[in-house]
Amino acid sequence: MKKVWSVFLFCLLASASTAQYSLRDTFNIYLAKKPTFYISLDGRSSFVRSNPAQIDGFRFGLNYGGKIRMLVGMYHLRNPIYRTYTYGAGTPAQETRVQENRLTYFSFTCDYVLYNRGRWKLALPVQLGYGIGSRIERNSSGAIRMNKDFRFLPFELALSANYRVLPWLNLGAGLGYRYALFSNTISSDFSAPIYWYGMSLDVEWFWDRYLKDAIDHHLK
Repeated sequence: MKKVWSVFLFCLLASASTAQYSLRDTFNIYLAKKPTFYISLDGRSSFVRSNPAQIDGFRFGLNYGGKIRMLVGMYHLRNPIYRTYTYGAGTPAQETRVQENRLTYFSFTCDYVLYNRGRWKLALPVQLGYGIGSRIERNSSGAIRMNKDFRFLPFELALSANYRVLPWLNLGAGLGYRYALFSNTISSDFSAPIYWYGMSLDVEWFWDRYLKDAIDHHLK
């Protein structure tokens, strides 16, 4: 985790040292610009209880000059994570339990683009939201022993890089960390590294090219 924070701070300081304006001035300048609509799929890989997990996401919001994006999104653990353990070992209540863990959360994202030149883009997405983690435990006969929901605040910090192959197709990768704050019960389960890589479609490009004018014309 220290490496992630070190990379984040290095990129932020490097950006600030080479920028013509301070970080505060940059936000003031770009947020004063007329924004454009932005929409994207935002899946990533992660871990829940040290098990690989796929989190699917969808987000939309406003894009300010290609420098700052203010977005809201929803994220959901694609498949539940299971864990088998012995409850009350060595006591009369000892039994084998199967634990099922799920994760859903809403999040606000601020994407700050550090570098955007040619086909390359380097950004720092920071997320803060509200989530619900659920846990169901059953014994070997299938009887439910626990069924609870746990609220938490997801905080995510990451570094992402994209290479534009075509106007609508990108190759990208990212690395970061998700904290599940204010939940002693599941914080250790859902606090974990996050990473992603692969190809992505630029939904915003299709929106601007094929849908935006048609919708504007229809509304007039």
